[in-house]
Formats: sequence, structure tokens, C-alpha cells
Amino acid sequence: MEIFTEILEHEFEQAVEIKSKASLRRFINLMIDKFAEKKQLEERELALKNDFQTLLEAMNNGFSRMDIRFEEMANRFDDVNHRFDDVNKRFDDVNLRFEDENKRFDDANTRFEDINRRFEDVNKKFSMMFAFLTAGFTILSLLIVLMKL
Repeated sequence: MEIFTEILEHEFEQAVEIKSKASLRRFINLMIDKFAEKKQLEERELALKNDFQTLLEAMNNGFSRMDIRFEEMANRFDDVNHRFDDVNKRFDDVNLRFEDENKRFDDANTRFEDINRRFEDVNKKFSMMFAFLTAGFTILSLLIVLMKL
């Protein structure tokens, strides 16, 4: 930096009329400080850009790993869904079997109801026969009693 300061001081002395050498020294020091600050800012900006790029790459890598994980989980869910579909098919088959058994029981119920109606019809016939027989015997008994009197 000292060499740079001396070179600038010498060049300004050659190019411009100098009234105060101390003022020229301060001006050059200020200029060099500004250049140094600017250079530091540029270096910081470059470092920030590099940090940002590194962060961005890390994030992209993380996102790609997450995408892979999501794909794996989706594949696992597909496998589980297939298993559930298989279980559902089994339950549907069992359900069909139960429906067939239900139909058989319904058919048997219908048969028993038909037999029950037949028994009720026969029961009515017997009840009517007994009622007629009782009425007939009662009438005969009355006739015999009346005839004897």
C-alpha cells in the first residue's frame, strides 16, 4: 500500500500544481482507503455469492434427496395399496360366499314358510271337521233325548 501511495503522490505532483503536500497526502490516503474499502466490499460480495451458491447447491441437493425419498415412499404406498386391494378382493370373495349362503337360507326359509302354511291349512280343516263332528253329535244327542221324551 505504501508503494501505491508514493506512486500516486508522485504522479499527482507531476500532473497538477500542488499547494499543500499534506493535503495531497490526505487526499491520496482517502482515495486508497476508498479503493481498499471497495475491494473489501467486492471480496465480501464475492464471498457472499460463493456462500449463497454453496447454500443453493446444498438446498438443491437436499430437495433432490427429498424427491427421491418421496418417490420411494410413493412406491411403498403403492405396494401397500396393492396389498389392501388384494385383501379387499379376498373380502369381496368371502362376502359373495356369505351372500350365497344367505340366498340358501332364504330359500330354506321360503320352504319352511310354505310347509307352515300347509300345516295351518290342514289345522283349519281338522278344526272345521271337529266343529262339524261336535255339532253333529250334539244334534244327534239332542234328537235322541227328544225322541225319548
